Amino acid sequence: MTAGVYSSEPIFSHQRIAIAPSWNCDARCLHCFLSDDLRNRDAFDSRVVDTILDGLPDHVRVIGFTGGEPFLHLKRFFRLLENVSGTGRISTVITNALWSRDWNRAEGTLKKAHALGLRGISISMDEYHRPAIPLPAVVRLLHHARELGMVVGLQGVGKRAREAIGRAMQSSKLPEDAGAEALVNLERVGTAEVLKRSDIPSKGLDSCMNALDPLVTPGGKLYSCCSARLFQISNPILLRGSVRQRSTAELLGEASRDYLLAALVVLGPGGLARLLEIEPNPGATRCEVCLGMLEDRAVLRELLRRIRGDLDLRKEIVGRHMLLEKCYLTDLYTQLQSGSKGSA
Repeated sequence: MTAGVYSSEPIFSHQRIAIAPSWNCDARCLHCFLSDDLRNRDAFDSRVVDTILDGLPDHVRVIGFTGGEPFLHLKRFFRLLENVSGTGRISTVITNALWSRDWNRAEGTLKKAHALGLRGISISMDEYHRPAIPLPAVVRLLHHARELGMVVGLQGVGKRAREAIGRAMQSSKLPEDAGAEALVNLERVGTAEVLKRSDIPSKGLDSCMNALDPLVTPGGKLYSCCSARLFQISNPILLRGSVRQRSTAELLGEASRDYLLAALVVLGPGGLARLLEIEPNPGATRCEVCLGMLEDRAVLRELLRRIRGDLDLRKEIVGRHMLLEKCYLTDLYTQLQSGSKGSA
């Protein structure tokens, strides 16, 4: 077991797990945290995905495919969807949607993916994408996905994303409850490392729902979140282990009982910083603050010491999660099955 402070019972549970079958991608986005080497080669290992699916706990009902671009290797993606469906679960995907530009071919692709269990599709789009998906193609894909009963979403990065997403949602003329949007903070990774800090909008540091969405990489490493600073993570709170060595159920079960990970969800990096009276650097992003603490061994030890020695703090963490689950978290599986409002 990873060193830490653990509850005897789960503090929270995971509804979904994300899988990156490969980092291979046909886009060259300026803000991508993947190196050209990773994006240009296909490191898919079927044994990793099989191991993930074989070892999933029952409460994980949704598999989200990411990457890389899942649709880049179409026959494989169909096979993965079929394998997930065979376990009684459903799938979602995050895609750059470049494959949908030729609708004569794309329409059949979308219909077959749906038939194989794809119930949510989120299009990653903003002005930083290279190449950018044309607005008419986005609108067309949204429309046809909704006709199939899928939950649709739009994701963007940076302060210019809201405008691009707004144009797409308005042009698609979808009802308000038909789609979801997610704006991701631009991180100083990839080419974006050259940007001034003033060009990167800061986001609230209190709470981090990303820590409820674990990600497994093509090599089998299971992370507690899908941070754009993924390859800078080495601490045992966010890097839980490898599915090659321990079952997915064991890794997720341990994570769900980890008080510090649970605190990161409901208190956020800002709350953890206040525990130790640490003042984050002005303008620092949530990921920067989080990793600045968790990658510092002395700070990590002190956080664990404080949680271990403070029963009231542990009760607060559990109580906040109970409130979060009862009042804010919805049943993702039911949402996707019914095609109601939600995020893919």
